[in-house]
Amino acid sequence: MRALYAWVGALPSAALRVIAVAGVVLSPATGAAAGQARVVIEGFVFSPAELQVRAGTTLVFVNRDRVPHSIVGERDGKEIFRSAEQIDEDDDFRIVLDTPGELALRCGIHSGIKARIIVTP
Repeated sequence: MRALYAWVGALPSAALRVIAVAGVVLSPATGAAAGQARVVIEGFVFSPAELQVRAGTTLVFVNRDRVPHSIVGERDGKEIFRSAEQIDEDDDFRIVLDTPGELALRCGIHSGIKARIIVTP
């Protein structure tokens, strides 16, 4: 999670509650409303490669590789979110997706690492 919030280190904790970007909510995710789903990056693949979640679910991406990765989410060919450029080994990135639809995921560093997330109402 350090990777996501590193750029806001100087802000008081109350200042960063929710950041909305093109219908996606990035927040210090508790997962209380709709639960959590985990996607692991290991062996240069997302696992699972396809996942269906309900709107409001907190997705937790965990890097288990020794090399850094990043997460890019796209809807209809348009980038709607991007993690920090570097998520190091054992770091994570959390995001709450609140808009139903299909997302294509990829690593911003290694273009061959791809997955698909389906967000249902």
